[in-house]
Amino acid sequence: MMAVVGLVLGLIVCFGFVLKDHLQAEVYTDIFRAARTPLVQYKSEKNAWPADFDLRNPPPEVRAYGISQALNPLLEKISGSGSWRFTVKTVDGIQGPAIVFKPNEMDVSMRRILGVVDTRVDDGDPALGKFRFNDQAGGLTLKDE
Repeated sequence: MMAVVGLVLGLIVCFGFVLKDHLQAEVYTDIFRAARTPLVQYKSEKNAWPADFDLRNPPPEVRAYGISQALNPLLEKISGSGSWRFTVKTVDGIQGPAIVFKPNEMDVSMRRILGVVDTRVDDGDPALGKFRFNDQAGGLTLKDE
């Protein structure tokens, strides 16, 4: 009887960690989606991607497209989790132009979070599609639309 109770408690604790990661993945998904729209709009109007920049501090020409208003509240929710960049070149195995997130630590929890993000914005395969992640970073490749 004690073994069954121990097993159930263990499963509940594990489920708590997985549920926490799935809830956190919502904010990460929202950041990738919110950053994508003004960047694609910039590209369509300027006929070129902006130069590489930190998403926490976009240049004025990109801020004019509302990226700061869209991202700042979301980035505050996960402050300190890692760096967020827009890059036109390939970085950490993520093909540019892309929105790239480089976590402070790529642990099991972060891999699970990025896996959920991949499922929500792409195909769920970390090595294929527009959203990819590896042991260094995760990123959403942007295409001309």
